[in-house]
Amino acid sequence: MLPKEIVVLSGKGGAGKTTVTSILSHLLPDKVICDCDVEGANLHLLLHPEILWSRRLSLGRIASVRQEICVGCGECARHCRFSAIRMKGRKAEVMGEKCEGCGVCDLVCPVGAIEMVQEETGWIYRGGSEWGEFFYAELEPGKGNSGRLVSELKQQARSYAVSAGVRFMLVDGPPGLGCPVISALSGAEIVVLVQEATPSGYADMERLIMLTERFPNIRLRVGIINKWGIDESADRDCEGLFVRHNIPIIAKIEFDEKIVQSQLEGKVWVPEYLNEDWLISSLGLD
Repeated sequence: MLPKEIVVLSGKGGAGKTTVTSILSHLLPDKVICDCDVEGANLHLLLHPEILWSRRLSLGRIASVRQEICVGCGECARHCRFSAIRMKGRKAEVMGEKCEGCGVCDLVCPVGAIEMVQEETGWIYRGGSEWGEFFYAELEPGKGNSGRLVSELKQQARSYAVSAGVRFMLVDGPPGLGCPVISALSGAEIVVLVQEATPSGYADMERLIMLTERFPNIRLRVGIINKWGIDESADRDCEGLFVRHNIPIIAKIEFDEKIVQSQLEGKVWVPEYLNEDWLISSLGLD
């Protein structure tokens, strides 16, 4: 039986998404935890999992020139829209940091001197923690995130949850609105939207809500306002946005130096007004 997927999202980085996920990880029973913010995975710094296994990822591809065959015609360089190929003497040379793996150079090469080879993307880790089995990924320096990487990471966590009979999968999603976020939402049943009470947080959340409305599999969307109480006007804007979209606000987390200090110490501080009963009731899990 598939676990119920609960995905925590925010329209922007720094809104408190990982902070909220760490709190939920302490309150939600019988779950596996998955950090899908692979460009800045840091939930493990708070949950301190013991790494049980890791696996190398090769999800992309990159052009490679077979120098012994290249005749130096320059067709590949002329057709590369990313300027990833240059002519060095009478031979073509690929600048790997620019190559997007589109394969056009392979198609136009008249002598078949170019081949597309697998590119090492990063690592997937599985660890055990006090609060549940934990999955996260790390990118190689300079490698870009992709929806495919997030999908692979979620699939690993989902497969474990099924085999172990775990009821829930708690996902710390990527920031923004791009392909990684769409992959994180795939299969989600519940979405927790974390909005910081600032003008930029308000604008980004508006777009994120519009995105989540396009996923019919999502049965419940709830809102959590972070850094509540700093600006009354921004607080009202945040409330009004959720109200207009019929999204219930399940918590208003006030800015508290205890949260900041606990994170500096690599710990999770759970406000006393948040508990397991509140979470189960708010997400309709009982």
